[in-house]
Amino acid sequence: MPEHHGKPPVPAHSKPKPRNSGAALALAAALIWTACVLVYFRSPDIMPYLKHHYAQIARGVYEWASSTRMKRIPADDGPKRRNDDVPIPADIRKLPGIVGWGSVPSMHQVMTTDGGRLRPLIERYVAADPGDAQEMVWDIILAWTGMTDVDPASYPRYKGDARKLFAMEALTEVKFGTNPDGSFTTPYLGPRDHATLEKYYEEWGDKVNSCLLLSSHYRPLYRLALRGNAECRTSDAKSAYTPLMHELRRIFETDGEKGRFIVVDFIRQLQVYDRRGITSANNLKDAFHDPESDDEFIRELSAGFTK
Repeated sequence: MPEHHGKPPVPAHSKPKPRNSGAALALAAALIWTACVLVYFRSPDIMPYLKHHYAQIARGVYEWASSTRMKRIPADDGPKRRNDDVPIPADIRKLPGIVGWGSVPSMHQVMTTDGGRLRPLIERYVAADPGDAQEMVWDIILAWTGMTDVDPASYPRYKGDARKLFAMEALTEVKFGTNPDGSFTTPYLGPRDHATLEKYYEEWGDKVNSCLLLSSHYRPLYRLALRGNAECRTSDAKSAYTPLMHELRRIFETDGEKGRFIVVDFIRQLQVYDRRGITSANNLKDAFHDPESDDEFIRELSAGFTK
């Protein structure tokens, strides 16, 4: 569980002497705050305004976190480790994973040192069909961050799943809600902002799922997409992505309903993964997107661009 540390105590000899003006200001601020709270809870005319105000603040913080934190989850294709010298066994290195993030080590490091909690989940994820794998993502995130055994009701003044909130705090090194002593860390991301936090959990789950899919189930397709990215510098997109399109068409024509799902889902996962995946998706859309095409494969492929 992430540790929460308060400010260090100020030595007694360095503390300023109390001043009457400061006490008066503090009292005035307390009275104003109390009045605002009373107005908020008792005045139906003011309540919608205040709710809108807090919602705007929460939305701004959420958008900032999304743009600066959540779009940077690279694939852990090799022996990449963050701030550790733990040797990664070859059998674990072959499994998909994500590099360390925030205060959380890489998935490969955790699988090496956690006594066998995360690895079985990753192996089950790899063995599952892509459509079923996403249901396992939050179990994987909780095991990765060490929050599996945390009491879901252990976060003070937060009625949601404490495990998810602690996991997000560990991955982002941002305190979203309240401290263990019950004090608010911010005035805008507290118990009244469950919808914002749930949206944040959903987007992190999508990011992790996309990363794992593109480094396991869709890894051969993703490599072809990256090759197309490189060739786009010297040729047109249709030529650059011909090998990828041939493989997608083969899957579409030979794997039945599962193949149809893979074609659409692969395009969708490219759009939530990383900058390289988004570049691939944009290039493919420019070259092949045609919802009205007579070619059923192209119509199905085009459905993936509507994410």
